[in-house]
Amino acid sequence: MRLGGGYPLKAVSKCLKILTDMHHEMEVRLGLSKGPICASFN
Repeated sequence: MRLGGGYPLKAVSKCLKILTDMHHEMEVRLGLSKGPICASFN
């Protein structure tokens, strides 16, 4: 993969999916550790 402006769209969307999945997982973990208070933020 070349660095610069020539990223394939598939690679970018895959990268974004990984990031959003990680973010979601972190939110779930935080929600579990905080308890039911977090439900009001969703």
